[in-house]
Amino acid sequence: MDFITVVYRDELDMLPVQAKSMELYAHNIPETIWVVVNDDDSVAYEIDRAWWGTMRDRVQVRTRRQYRIPDYGTGWDSQQLCKLICGMNSSGDWSLVFDAKTWFVKDFDPSLIFDGDRINVKLQNIQEPFRDGWNFLLNRFGIEDPNCQPGPSGVPYIFNTQKLRDLRLWIEDREQRSFIDWYVQYSLYPTLITEFLLYASWHYFVEGGYDQTYTGIQKWEPVNIARDEYGIFDEKIQAMKHPRTLTASIHRDVFKNLTEAQTQEWRNYLASKGLG
Repeated sequence: MDFITVVYRDELDMLPVQAKSMELYAHNIPETIWVVVNDDDSVAYEIDRAWWGTMRDRVQVRTRRQYRIPDYGTGWDSQQLCKLICGMNSSGDWSLVFDAKTWFVKDFDPSLIFDGDRINVKLQNIQEPFRDGWNFLLNRFGIEDPNCQPGPSGVPYIFNTQKLRDLRLWIEDREQRSFIDWYVQYSLYPTLITEFLLYASWHYFVEGGYDQTYTGIQKWEPVNIARDEYGIFDEKIQAMKHPRTLTASIHRDVFKNLTEAQTQEWRNYLASKGLG
């Protein structure tokens, strides 16, 4: 298994914490740790492999330009392509995909995610803001709507390398253009497909369903405080303390607006996990 993380300049200060969390809680897991810079190439020179400690020799830094991914839309749009293209070029059979702000907070045993040849994740509803993109993908692959996707709907997300490569070949054969050009077009308004919904719909198309690969049972939880979740920080920080929580993250805009007491609670939480 490989790890893939995407970073841009404003999140660079979060990367050493993630690196430390990987060394503390997932030291023996990844064959390669891919760090993709979704920003100006110069950001790559600011990344120090020593942040990963004894894992430093497994770190490979790539830039968006090296993958021929254009600077388009918002950083969120190009970030999706960074994850997909890096996943297609992964050296492992599987990749676990992160954002720079996503950190391990407990020991990562692969049996949490893998049950033999199947993956332990819940099936989740399609969120309404992504319904148009989902409907486009259903039509593109000619599949009936299962009205759900394998979780988590965000990071950390599990990609199968060969399935990603097959997806690229399928798209390029039928569209007669590059996968990147195709994705750029349909990830923007008005279609708004996303990387994880694309992977979910492709998997459903290839396998004829989810049951062969996904158990529908999840023994772990990611707890992410998104940009619009400032008002539920107290609820989220309590969820992070649950024994099932595998990764935790906080959007930098939320962190900037925490009260003094909340900021201290966040710092105390990180310190309790060895990440302070």
